[in-house]
Amino acid sequence: MLRWTSLRRAIKITKYPHSVASSTAPGAEIKPSEQPIKTEESEKDRSTMVAAAFASLRELSVTTKRHASPAEVKITEAADLDALLTIADNRLSKKVALKIVSKLADWASMGKVKMADFEGDVRYARVCRALGQNAGNQDLSDLSVVLGIAAEEQAAKLITSISLPQMIKVMNSLGVKGRRSTPLLRALSFNIGRATETLNLKQASDVFFACATLNFPDEVLLAKVTADIAVELNKNKTPALVSSIATSVGRLKYRDAELLESLCDWLVEHSTVCRMKDYISYLLALGSLHYVPEKFSRFHQLMKPSLKEFEMASQLEWLDVVWSLVVLEKYDETLLSSVLNPKFISQLAYSNEDYHVATKIKLLNINGAAQQLGSSYEGPLLPKTSTIYNAALMRTKEKQAFVNCIKDSFSNLVDVSEHFKTDVNTEMGFLIDFEGRLDSNSQLIKVSKWSEEAGQKVAVMGRDYRDVCRGSIEDPHGKTALYHRLLENSDYKVMIIPFYDFNPRDKLFSRVQYLENKLKNCIARS
Repeated sequence: MLRWTSLRRAIKITKYPHSVASSTAPGAEIKPSEQPIKTEESEKDRSTMVAAAFASLRELSVTTKRHASPAEVKITEAADLDALLTIADNRLSKKVALKIVSKLADWASMGKVKMADFEGDVRYARVCRALGQNAGNQDLSDLSVVLGIAAEEQAAKLITSISLPQMIKVMNSLGVKGRRSTPLLRALSFNIGRATETLNLKQASDVFFACATLNFPDEVLLAKVTADIAVELNKNKTPALVSSIATSVGRLKYRDAELLESLCDWLVEHSTVCRMKDYISYLLALGSLHYVPEKFSRFHQLMKPSLKEFEMASQLEWLDVVWSLVVLEKYDETLLSSVLNPKFISQLAYSNEDYHVATKIKLLNINGAAQQLGSSYEGPLLPKTSTIYNAALMRTKEKQAFVNCIKDSFSNLVDVSEHFKTDVNTEMGFLIDFEGRLDSNSQLIKVSKWSEEAGQKVAVMGRDYRDVCRGSIEDPHGKTALYHRLLENSDYKVMIIPFYDFNPRDKLFSRVQYLENKLKNCIARS
């Protein structure tokens, strides 16, 4: 610190010699007679001070270089592979090992070296062990070293130097470990997505698993994997891979009609080797995506005789099965009764200690579906005093902002507080964003007069990007589709405001005009 202070002072004296010695007040004008006179002595002094300043700079530069260890200097100066790996003959710190790997990655990306040039070298094995690998692990073909590097940007550099199967192994390892390294995932998805080599079904399953587990739905990568599945699926003989792909597709909410149809075709053709768990995996995926393949009814009928609650791993799994069948409109009174009876509900509560919000919502959804069967349903319903009705129905921050924008735009057409109720709890597991009533002349009735006039019920529902499927934004996923169907079956006219038509960034005039047209269309349908 003192050295820098002296240096700054030396430079200041060199540049403004008068300002340090002078007692002239700051800002005071210097008269011509008071200007410093250049003399041979002052020029000599200036030269001396400049020399001193640059000497200090050189000293600082030398001091800075001393911070680098001898090994780090050797890495910087290494001009070939042998010179770089020779450094590993000595004991390595993790920091030095990382710098070696980083330089190897740079050389590989420039084409100076290839992975094959060093992956079998015992010195490279030492580098990998220094990065935290198992000392007995000499098999580096899957480039497990990537997962041992804490610096994500450095790890991502290595991806360009490895083969496609190695990339998939690394990506699968990230999924298994739950390590969501965005730079590394981007590098992997870019390189796998543009690869011309066709993935086999196991590789495709691994990629889908990683994308679903880490919530990394890269569209180009998913399209590549889906296309490869179409080529490889007919070669498959085991249902486990089909089940795994279906589970990942459902978790990602990735709706590709051709993929779902081809998976169903395979399951029907190989139904004799399919287990109940394979059927359930596929069923839950279809429920999540609100999609019914052409041959699903046939597959469902084949598996239905074995579809029993006691065959499930838990009450929660059975609840998911029944909920999915409700979404797909494949339910009956027996299924509804099996989850709405007091014994099942008490066992569910006991096994889960306390209800999760998602569990309560599914029970409320199923209870709502049962009520809409009318007099034909004679099974149990949730008692009105049940605490399940107290489920906290919350919107995401983004969804709430979207609904608020709709409200602000609507306020330019009507007095929202007078003509609509907002955030209406349906007691079926979801909220109505805006509820209104239309009279016989298709005019909005004020909320204060609802008790006097029944009117046509209208539900205005915002639909943001979280409410739709990936790969098919105009198709709502299972939960959203079920909510809208429950409303329609409860005699509501549903007015949907999708995010791809209603953009909060649009001008106010455009948003208001859009809502006005939507309202007119809703009135016309009523």
